[in-house]
Amino acid sequence: MILLDRLILPLHAELRTILDRWFIVPLDPRATVFVNGEPVTSQQRIEEGSLITIGTVTFKASLESLAERQVGGNSRW
Repeated sequence: MILLDRLILPLHAELRTILDRWFIVPLDPRATVFVNGEPVTSQQRIEEGSLITIGTVTFKASLESLAERQVGGNSRW
C-alpha cells in the first residue's frame, strides 16, 4: 500500500503475519506508528478494528481485507 503523506518515510512500516495473526513493525527509528493511540516501537499485534496511524494518516484495520490482499511475502508502507 502506498500512502501519500509528507511525514511518511519511504520504508516506514511493515505488516507481518505470524500464525494467522497480523502485526505492524516500524522499519525506521524515526517512523511514527500508533495502534489505538499508543506508539509502536517494535512489533505490535493488530486486532480487527484497531486504529492504525502512520504519519498523519489514520485508518481502521479490517483483517478480512488484509488476508484477501496477501499474496506471499509481507506488505510494506
